[in-house]
This record gives sequence, C-alpha cells and structure tokens, in this order.
Amino acid sequence: MKPIIASLALLICLTSTTLCSSDDVVTPAEAKVVLVAPQSCRIGELVRLDVSASAAASYKWLLVPESVDFLVYDSGERAVFSARTSGKYQFIIAVAYKDTVDVVTHTITVKTPPAQPATELLSDWIPYWIWNYPLPPDECMSLSESFAAIAKRDDLKTPQDWMKVTIAANKEILGDRTSAWAPILNKISAGMKKRAEMGELETVEQHAATWNEIAEGLRNCG
Repeated sequence: MKPIIASLALLICLTSTTLCSSDDVVTPAEAKVVLVAPQSCRIGELVRLDVSASAAASYKWLLVPESVDFLVYDSGERAVFSARTSGKYQFIIAVAYKDTVDVVTHTITVKTPPAQPATELLSDWIPYWIWNYPLPPDECMSLSESFAAIAKRDDLKTPQDWMKVTIAANKEILGDRTSAWAPILNKISAGMKKRAEMGELETVEQHAATWNEIAEGLRNCG
C-alpha cells in the first residue's frame, strides 16, 4: 500500500497548480485531510464521503479495489460509493496545499445480512432485528452502555424495579427517537416476557445476565 500512497502524493504534487512554486514567498499552510465517512455499511447502501473541511487546494482519490460504483464530485471535496459485494474497501485520499501534501487511508467494511439465529440468545437476535430496522450506531452503543450499567446495580430487587429503571433510562437516551426504536424495544420486551413466563427472569442474577446479553447484542449492531 505504501508505494500507492507515495505515487499518489507525487501525482498530486505534479498536477497541483499551487504546489512546488519557488516564487511563493508566503509561508505555506500545511495540507490536512479532514474526512467524514462511516466505518461500515451494507451491500447496496449509498455511502457519502466528505473532505470539504480539509486544508487543500486539490484532491486525488483512489479506491482499492476499484469499483464502477464510486463517484468523486464537487471538485474532489466529496464522493459517493456503493458496494455490490461484501468486504473491505480502502479509500486513499491525498490533498495538496501550497508545497505540502497529506494522505490518509480509510477502510470501510461492507457487511452482509446476518443469518437468522439458531439460538434463543437476545445477543444473537438483536443484531438480526436491527438489520431490518437500520438505526444509528451511536444510539445502539448508548443503549448498550445503559443496559450494561443497569446490570451492575445492586439496588434493584424486583422485576418491576428493573423495568422501571430501564424504561426511564431508554427514554432519557432516545428522547423523541423512542418511536423509531419501538419495533426493536418491543421485540426485546417480548423476549423478556417469554423468559419471565418460563421462570427464567425472576432473580437478580437472571435479570443481570439478561441485561448484559441485551447490552452485547446492541454493542454488536454497529
């Protein structure tokens, strides 16, 4: 990968209209890539990459492996990408400003739909459910951390205590986004109800284990 990056940096130096000028007496600012892009996406999802906040006068992009579903626009400041197959895709972006160049490599992992779980574990089912109801990874992580924190508490003695605290925490985290999460929260609630009916959600230990299981499932949705 290093030879590619070096070649890209050389190319941008040779093609930039503001680079390598011996007549420029002003101390140049340093080129800097500022990239906004996801870490992962799904097959067929439209991904947007944005480097418009970079310190740059010119831009060069390289995608490895190459794809016909990759388009750079706005004079190099933005790009869109969509994958037809799963895997890891590396985006190499070089920017130039005056006599400096900055190069970054960003990897996006393209995911495939998860298989339907063969277990009753909520940690397996939650990522499967969320795949069908795409929700922001940061919200998944916030809820995961909340469930994990509640699982550690020692002041919750009854099932009602656990549910009351959890509902309040979910509302505080999600706010007006609660309705968007309703399909997933309802499925989690149904899973809890099933365990309760089977006598598997009665003790503090059983509640803590279930809450940790939910936290794991939410953590794996990113």
